[in-house]
Amino acid sequence: MAQVTVTNSTSLRLIRAAVCAALLALGGCGESTSPGADGGHLEVGNGGAGAGAAAGGGGGLLASAGSNASNGGAPSGMGGSSGGASGGAVTGGATNVGGAGSAGMAPFAGSGGVAGDAGSSGMLGGSGGASAGAAGGTAKVTLFDGKDLSQWKSRTGGGSAPWQVMDNAFVVVPNSGDIETRQAFGDIQLHVEFWIPKTPTTNEEQDRGNSGIYLQGRYEVQVLDSYMHPLEGANDCGAIYELKNADVNAALPPENWQTYEITFRAPRWSGQNKTENAKISVTWNGQQAQKEIAVPAPTRLGDAEAPGEAPLRLQDHGHGVRYRNIWLQKL
Repeated sequence: MAQVTVTNSTSLRLIRAAVCAALLALGGCGESTSPGADGGHLEVGNGGAGAGAAAGGGGGLLASAGSNASNGGAPSGMGGSSGGASGGAVTGGATNVGGAGSAGMAPFAGSGGVAGDAGSSGMLGGSGGASAGAAGGTAKVTLFDGKDLSQWKSRTGGGSAPWQVMDNAFVVVPNSGDIETRQAFGDIQLHVEFWIPKTPTTNEEQDRGNSGIYLQGRYEVQVLDSYMHPLEGANDCGAIYELKNADVNAALPPENWQTYEITFRAPRWSGQNKTENAKISVTWNGQQAQKEIAVPAPTRLGDAEAPGEAPLRLQDHGHGVRYRNIWLQKL
């Protein structure tokens, strides 16, 4: 689709008239923003607030910011599909808990929010939010809420996780052992924030704030102090351990919070026979570090491969690495 630019109010009215004419038969061009109403404002900056059904509801096609209504939906078509029975805002709309609305057709809509978080902006649409609704996406699974480690357990013995909660984060207690989630997972989109302690620059490379994130307990994405350090040997921060270095060194100085966004596709199986390898993508502090890397076998210290879901594991490597704001969405 060609790029659409709104240069003045006259152009906006012409666009609005054209879109309304196309949608009249669908009842999607109203001015109402009351709960349960189809339609919603079309002007830039007005998101609409109708309660919405699976393929209806309010939400502006050109909206840059929606209302605070938790049930705001977006109509099908250019504006994107709604978030389900309770509606999920796509083109504008507030950020709310629950499933995500799907993206509309460019350039009108930003992408849907992921389970309660804001989505990306479109050329004319603003950030997409997400409200409740099964049709709009799976729910966000919070693995650490800043309060306790109830979602985690000791990898050895299965008792309570032995790491320490402090300042809305938790810190590795050196030599206490790895921890893993009480839930098992398959394909996921994972958000993790980590903080690496400062260590002497004279330390050996692997003795500088070392930890790791084991997807399904099998495939490690390395956590390490790699600030201003050449990435080599496939064992630095952002590496899929001993398989592939990160494509870019996005490391921040130690004692700064850093972020991984990890997309994980679990291996595929036919009975006990693996038919496809696991695949991992990593965005590190906003930069693409790994893109759909096939992982043929568990990395060092990873659990053996097997069909089915498995827990997420965090590694105790003897350093006081901290973690916070860990959540995922099942794919």
